[in-house]
Amino acid sequence: MTTYLEAPTVSDTDPGDHLISSPIEKPRRTFTGFLRMALDTLGAMLRRPPAVGEFFRQAWSIARVSVLPMCMVAIPLAVVIVLVLEALVFGPTGFPTHAVLVAAATGATVVFAEADSSRIQQEIDAMRARGVDVTHGFVVPRVLATAVAAVPLALIAVGAAGVYFFSAFGKHTPLSLFIGNLAQLMSPTNMLIVAIEAAALGFIGGLVACYKGLSAPADRS
Repeated sequence: MTTYLEAPTVSDTDPGDHLISSPIEKPRRTFTGFLRMALDTLGAMLRRPPAVGEFFRQAWSIARVSVLPMCMVAIPLAVVIVLVLEALVFGPTGFPTHAVLVAAATGATVVFAEADSSRIQQEIDAMRARGVDVTHGFVVPRVLATAVAAVPLALIAVGAAGVYFFSAFGKHTPLSLFIGNLAQLMSPTNMLIVAIEAAALGFIGGLVACYKGLSAPADRS
C-alpha cells in the first residue's frame, strides 16, 4: 500500500506547536512524499511493463497540447541564438530545458488535472478496492508518457533553430557555413545528449505532476 498519498497535513499537528513545526514540517513531508513516490514508480517500472494502451493515450494527449507552444518558443529562441548570440553559443543542451518547461506548462498540466480530478471522484480509492496498484496503473504510464513526449519536443526546438540559420543569409553568410553549422548542431552526439536530457527532465516533470495531483486535498468546495 502506497502511503505517500495519505500523508497527514500540517494542520493535523498539535495546535500548540503549529507555529514551530509548520515552516519545516510541510516542506519535509512534501519532499519525503515525492521521494517515496519516485522510488515506488521506479520499482513498479522494473517489476513489470507499463499499461501500453494508457501510455500511448497519455503520450498523444501531452504531445497534442505541447507541439504548437513548443514551436512558438523555439522560433524566437532560434532568432535570438542566430542574430544576437552568433549561432552555437548555447548549443543543443539548452533545448531539453525549454522543451520540458513547455511540457510542464501544457502537458503536465493535463496530467495534474486528471490526477486531481480522479482523486476527487474517488477513482483512486476504487482502483485500490479492486486491487489495482495505483503506482503501476496510474503513475507509471503518465510519467513515461511525459518523458517520451519531451524528446520530440526538444528535437522540434533543435530543428526550428536549424531552419532559422537561414536568417544568417541576411548577414551574407555562405551556404557552406550554414550547412556546417547545421551538421554540427544536429550531429548524432548532440541528438543523443538532447534525447537523454529531455527524457530525464520529462520524467521528473511527470513525477511532479502526478505527485501534486494525487496529493491535492480531496475536500474541495
